[in-house]
Amino acid sequence: MIARDAVVLFAITLAVGQYAGGQNPTPSLLTINQLLTRRDFNGALAMSTALLRNQPKSPQLWLARAVSLRELGSTKDSLAAFKHVLTLEPNNVAALEGASEAAFLIKDPAARPLIQKLLELTPTDPVVNAMAGSLAYERGDCHAAIKYLTDGTLEVQSNKTASLQLSHCLLI
Repeated sequence: MIARDAVVLFAITLAVGQYAGGQNPTPSLLTINQLLTRRDFNGALAMSTALLRNQPKSPQLWLARAVSLRELGSTKDSLAAFKHVLTLEPNNVAALEGASEAAFLIKDPAARPLIQKLLELTPTDPVVNAMAGSLAYERGDCHAAIKYLTDGTLEVQSNKTASLQLSHCLLI
């Protein structure tokens, strides 16, 4: 598995530090940020869910919900929440990262287009390249796997499965 713990921190930063429209974050978002920072994912999930009843189009609240679900181990539900963020903000990198990782982990067919979109926005990201390489390997495309896995060298070196996939393709 190739995963990124930084998704949580990046999502928190995005949700609070880069609030849409340059506005200051609301007290509710600050509270959710505190809950996420303290790793109180149940609290953050409960609060974001409650606030979404009155603010269903808030990408920040959906992102907080998605991150909470991800960290609580509800990968399929987190994928749905990350995808919802993308309906509101199609180029939200934090949501793309979270959705890509969740889809990759559960072998959801959405993984490939999500990762491709993320590659368009962050072409040098080693984690994204490693996931793209692993997917290419799984579909038997060693040419693409070698390209992506070598672009994701830092991640590949620390991941036994990705290292084996790269080695296999290089030997063919």
